[in-house]
Amino acid sequence: MSPKSVFFFVVVLLTVSTMTLVSISTIKGEEPITDPWKGFVEVSFRLMASFVVFLVFSNVDYRIHKDQKIFWTYYAVLMVSLILVLILPSHGTEAKRWIKLGNLSVQPSEFVKIYVIAFLARYLESVKNEIRKFVNFLKPLAVLSPMFIAIAFEPDMSTALIIVLLSLLILYAGGAKLFHVLLVIGLVVITVLFLFQSEKLRGYQIERLRSFIRGNISEQTLMALESIKSGGFVGKGVVMGDVKLLVPAVESDFILAIVGEELGYLGIAIVLVAYLGLVYSLVKIAERFVEDVFVRMFIVGYSYLIVLQVTVNLGVNAGILPVTGIPLPFLSHGGSSLMSFMLGLGIITNAVYGRREEEE
Repeated sequence: MSPKSVFFFVVVLLTVSTMTLVSISTIKGEEPITDPWKGFVEVSFRLMASFVVFLVFSNVDYRIHKDQKIFWTYYAVLMVSLILVLILPSHGTEAKRWIKLGNLSVQPSEFVKIYVIAFLARYLESVKNEIRKFVNFLKPLAVLSPMFIAIAFEPDMSTALIIVLLSLLILYAGGAKLFHVLLVIGLVVITVLFLFQSEKLRGYQIERLRSFIRGNISEQTLMALESIKSGGFVGKGVVMGDVKLLVPAVESDFILAIVGEELGYLGIAIVLVAYLGLVYSLVKIAERFVEDVFVRMFIVGYSYLIVLQVTVNLGVNAGILPVTGIPLPFLSHGGSSLMSFMLGLGIITNAVYGRREEEE
């Protein structure tokens, strides 16, 4: 598959996302919609802002992101942002994950995901086979640990765990020993279990884990499944159906409920095929960059991130994983999530097409 196939699958996902988000924004709410274009404008602004970010990073030489000064500047900016999240008011919610900028909200943890991928790709390029040494395996994790901890304290344990697992998968793909990876995973599991048993987690986190351990399916998941089921094979049509209105966080964590009710099982199948095609295309592209470790590992890490988030989100929607706040890439509501994925796609685009121009 050519790099163009990546854009094709991304466009498919963005099209479904736009349809579903505009649909839910025009019918959800206690008050009647006075301006039917308001939802369309909001979704369009989110899409255009992310496209601008993509254009910027696709036109900046990807090698600049490997410069030591710039790299540590990224690190400092992200750490300051994560600290600001913890000390600024939470705006009425228990979780503190966003920085409010007027009418806009920025979620730094979404950008941390892309930074971690780039950081580890750069590190693996520098150490090469020495990553098999335990000390070299621990070094990048130690540097990134303040970010993991800050995100966990927001609290956003699910995102913190996703980023830790992502880091381990990238290091393993880069040549780290499986034993070292399993050792860290074991330590993380023990830590989470300790926090759970000692009730150091937030109340809602403990309740979710207890419910999951007991085999109970959350009310949100049951409603999402009912919404998907009500759509049948081809769905009720865009803006049609009202079961999805009863699903909490339907625009983000449970956006498949909208897709299922409005576009049916066929719509969900299209989304899943698009994800499979996107990841497959990225993997085939990564195979071309055997010598350029940074580019290859960045693409691999980016692919892992998509797979992890899709797997967790589908697991939550199916009731086999506890409810978490992990959105579907390119599909769920959330400007920071979409912007971060478009940023990463921009870096990949520059690396792939920039390399082609040099070879020609």
